[in-house]
Amino acid sequence: MKLKEEQIFKSIFEATGTATMLVDENTNILMANKECFNTFGYLNEELIGQSWTRFAAPESLEEMLKNHKLRRKNPELSLKKYDVKLIHKNGENHDVILDITMIPGTKQSIVSMLDITELKRSQKIQDILYSISNAVLTTNNLKELIRIIRSELGTVIDTTNFFVALYDEKTDRFLLPYYHDEIDNVSSFPASKTITHYVIETQKPLLANLEDLKELERAGKIKLQGTDSHVWLGVPLIVDKKVIGAMVVQNYTNEMAYSHSDRELLEIISLHVSLAIQRKKVEEELLIAKERLHYLVANNPAVLFSSKAFGDFGTTFMSENVMLLLGYEACEFMQDSNFWTNRIHPDDVERIADYFPILFEKGHHIVEYRFRHKDGTYKWMRDEVRLVKDAQGKPFEIVGFWIDITGRKHADEKLKESEAKLRELNATKDKLFSIIAHDLRNPFNSILGFSELLIEDAGKSDVKESEKYLGIINSSAQNALILLDDLLDWARLQTGQGNFNPQKLILSSIIREIVEASSLAADIKNISLNYNLTDEIEVYADKNMIKTVLRNLISNAIKFTNLGGNIKVLVSSTPKQVEISISDNGLGIDKGECKKLFDISTNFTIPGTANEKGSGFGLVLCKEFVTEHGGKIWVESEKGKGSDFKFTLPLNKSN
Repeated sequence: MKLKEEQIFKSIFEATGTATMLVDENTNILMANKECFNTFGYLNEELIGQSWTRFAAPESLEEMLKNHKLRRKNPELSLKKYDVKLIHKNGENHDVILDITMIPGTKQSIVSMLDITELKRSQKIQDILYSISNAVLTTNNLKELIRIIRSELGTVIDTTNFFVALYDEKTDRFLLPYYHDEIDNVSSFPASKTITHYVIETQKPLLANLEDLKELERAGKIKLQGTDSHVWLGVPLIVDKKVIGAMVVQNYTNEMAYSHSDRELLEIISLHVSLAIQRKKVEEELLIAKERLHYLVANNPAVLFSSKAFGDFGTTFMSENVMLLLGYEACEFMQDSNFWTNRIHPDDVERIADYFPILFEKGHHIVEYRFRHKDGTYKWMRDEVRLVKDAQGKPFEIVGFWIDITGRKHADEKLKESEAKLRELNATKDKLFSIIAHDLRNPFNSILGFSELLIEDAGKSDVKESEKYLGIINSSAQNALILLDDLLDWARLQTGQGNFNPQKLILSSIIREIVEASSLAADIKNISLNYNLTDEIEVYADKNMIKTVLRNLISNAIKFTNLGGNIKVLVSSTPKQVEISISDNGLGIDKGECKKLFDISTNFTIPGTANEKGSGFGLVLCKEFVTEHGGKIWVESEKGKGSDFKFTLPLNKSN
């Protein structure tokens, strides 16, 4: 049997989709599946007997050892899953999620390692593309754009030696608008027979080590110049299907510095660089675009504007369609520098207090607020602005646009209200169905069952047995009636048809009445139900509702108190309200479950000490009734020590 279990374990161990090891308490590897080789390049015999922390990157080693020591002392406090860097056999660092599970009854652990290197790289590439796309829109010149590209690209590959070369057909030379190299320093060079020119001729990316480059030279395709690179990677820059230059990185010492995925990355980046160059051509179409822009601005649903980026930040331009949106003439905004701020809703002034600080810090900002229409009403506006800088990098203008989002805001509010109501209705529906299907049906089953027995045994059974059956029938009918009354009262409250009739009442007489009515149920379980008469406290409340609350709370206390237990009804008052407490020494409730008691959506019920059943609906109704009075209801309980259910009521009408 043991051999079979070991075979099953090994089969499962090998079948896992991730690199998995079995390690002992000293971190030594006892077993390693085949996926370890696929993920990290090590053969099984290279791993067995080695400490798995030996393959940790220096920046992760301390954390791994610290967690290992903690796991040996107190497994519950140690991390079960965390990110580290492990070293591949080829020397590359891999990002890995460790998942460590201790085998019960042993000092061994299962270590699963999920390689997320490519995932992290992909996420980083997306971030780089976004930053570059943003830089294309915000930079003022090509050199600044390429500097940002190199900086962003340097987060995933080595850009120590990086340049962009633009080909000049007239001179047959490469011009270098940006060149960063740890050895050479040039601003241009002849194109003929260079590696860069080879990329332009082939119109394809090139990833080549030194031997590859020498092979190209022997074939007569290039002529090596300057300091030899151990690895060279370049991609063509293409605009309108024409190659205008190349983007290049190189390394003078490490042949493994770049991979095929790096080549693919540079291909993607090259498209963005090409687009940046193409922007220069747009300047030639500026005059034509200006007329086109005027038409689009006038007919755009968004209001376009600009303002000074200094001084009073006065409006310098406002599109004429602001009249349709807000009822004002465009010139009104430009004549008064405070026109905008004076018409923001008072409750939203704080919302836009950081409008300019954020704009000047980030260069762009989006804010939503209410703005006063000329007719005095307020409209919700989405305000998107961007800071424009001059060639020296100094802010000189703010541009942006407004969109009327009033309809969307109202729709969002209605949607939230509808969602909340729907959730509440669904919970209510589920609870009602549960009560009708189980709690309300059960008493009738008892009535029918025992009445059928009486009919069948009519004239046969003795009076004592018949009285017993009749007592059960009567009790079941009473329970059904009470539950039905509770349901009807609650339903009336939910539909706004409840008959809430508060009046001045003497609290002690109501409590005494409910205590006396509950004494029979308490006597059956030999429970002491005590209420010490207090001063005649006058409350302002609905008599029937308060009776229902007291009846439910005392009934629950009896249900969850053991035979021979104690229940006390206590009353205390303050100048404004009275607090009623029903305390028992019964089962008690976990703190985590206390929150569920008054929530209809949880459907939380537990059997009583005599296996009494309940719907869990009584406390929900109690909360509704107490809340209707402006009071509060809560429970203080400890498992195994009993519970104190408390609620408050106003002392008089003014409270």
